[in-house]
Amino acid sequence: MVTRKDFVGGGAALFGAAFLPTAACAAEGDWKSAFRSVGFDPDAPDAAWFAVTSDIHADKQHISLAEHVATWNAMEPRPAFVAALGDMGQVNGCFGHRPSPQVAAENAERQFGAINAVLSQGLRKDIPRVYVVGNHDTYIGEDDRALWRTHFPDQPPYCAFDACGLRFVKWDGGVDGMIDAEQEKWIRNECATCPKDVQLVVLVHQPSVGSCGMERDIGRVAKAALAGRPGVTWLLGGHEHHNAFARWDLPGGGTLAVATHTMDRHGWWAYGVKAGRIVARLFKSNASDSFAGEKMPEAYASKGEIPLAWQGRNDVALALLCGYDPLQVPQGEGGADSHAVCDSRQAMRRAEDETSGTVLPFGGRRELGGNETFRRCARRERVPHSAGARGCGDAVGQVRGLWVRR
Repeated sequence: MVTRKDFVGGGAALFGAAFLPTAACAAEGDWKSAFRSVGFDPDAPDAAWFAVTSDIHADKQHISLAEHVATWNAMEPRPAFVAALGDMGQVNGCFGHRPSPQVAAENAERQFGAINAVLSQGLRKDIPRVYVVGNHDTYIGEDDRALWRTHFPDQPPYCAFDACGLRFVKWDGGVDGMIDAEQEKWIRNECATCPKDVQLVVLVHQPSVGSCGMERDIGRVAKAALAGRPGVTWLLGGHEHHNAFARWDLPGGGTLAVATHTMDRHGWWAYGVKAGRIVARLFKSNASDSFAGEKMPEAYASKGEIPLAWQGRNDVALALLCGYDPLQVPQGEGGADSHAVCDSRQAMRRAEDETSGTVLPFGGRRELGGNETFRRCARRERVPHSAGARGCGDAVGQVRGLWVRR
């Protein structure tokens, strides 16, 4: 339990000054009754459960995280672990921004420090923690996750572990949902070597399966790495700041259940496991202070095969591209000029591809001119990884490592 001295000293400024968690926010019977209403008894000998929250955003939080910690600490049987699915803080300031290393380090010290004070130190020692890297937990150009590793040394950016009779594989989607070659090789190996009779659960910040634009790499890797797995495979994410669910078909006949989890300030989730399978889930709403059972994958119609970027396209199309080249932006001390932000006056202007004559949407100013970008695409050259960054406000998109087919 976090003491008042520890809490005020370590994170009260970010999580709500003068709040001291002292008791669970819900009576014991509430969550157990809710679980039993959907066919899962948490007190059964072969039962287990784990908790999931997401998008804590330490600089924008209030007292909800401390309340949740108090609730988890008081629950019996305890959760097998608590997973926080990314965006622990706001290290990069805003989506697509590139702060100076000094500003990023200061943000991490304050925000990750608050997470450690309230969650890492506040949670019961017999409840393991699992932290996932979110797009706000790093910044463009920080490829080694140095700040994350410094403040969360026991939380590797990607790893695999067994719990509740399930195999969990944690992915690092970084700032833009792109999976680098080394991590993809590791992911494919972990998924291939996981026995087919063991249910596999992916933990990743961006639940972007089905996206053919932003963060489309998540769906591509999921489709390739999870092909041939029977039954239901789960992918749990956050990022979108709301609850959502989608069911997709995997190559080989299996199902991918993609669950999106809202911000911690709105509530958290519990997953019930029996005989090595997720059989029930609950949402604890902060607004209503109540638990509610949720439908399982079989209750949803499949959205079909996971689409891939440019699948079935034979034209040159590069939409939702805006922003300066973030690797060319001078680094300042955290002011507006140090961020890779979109120029709203030029957002979504139209440029003509001089190679094919196709008129395409283009937005934002950048070091690499719009027409040169399209010429590279038309020649099937790779657009630089830094080709686009979405900022706040009028930002319209982000592109990284994009292939275009003609």
